[in-house]
Amino acid sequence: GHLRMKFIGTDLHHRLAILVPHEDFLKDLCLALEKNARFKELALRLVSATDLARSLNNKKEDTNNTSSIVIDTVQAMSGMEALVIFGVGLDKPLQGDQDEIVRCRIYKAITRAHL
Repeated sequence: GHLRMKFIGTDLHHRLAILVPHEDFLKDLCLALEKNARFKELALRLVSATDLARSLNNKKEDTNNTSSIVIDTVQAMSGMEALVIFGVGLDKPLQGDQDEIVRCRIYKAITRAHL
């Protein structure tokens, strides 16, 4: 709701990405979002970075009226951008991660955003 108010008139379809540190985190977050009633009300479809790339290359208009947002790992989004990026769980060190690796992961996520 907040983003739609902030960017009134802007279609968020393929312009919003949620980036996470690893696959296990991604699976858990997707499950939590799909079960969340408020998220269901937004009528957003979750797609991977691969799905985004495929749809951009396809050039066919999406006849589905549901907006899609990208949810994937930072690594999967490498080389792609979105208008708005949310980095979730990127500041938590993974087993054995050093501070530099955590900072690198956050930097990679931030540089995927247009804004």
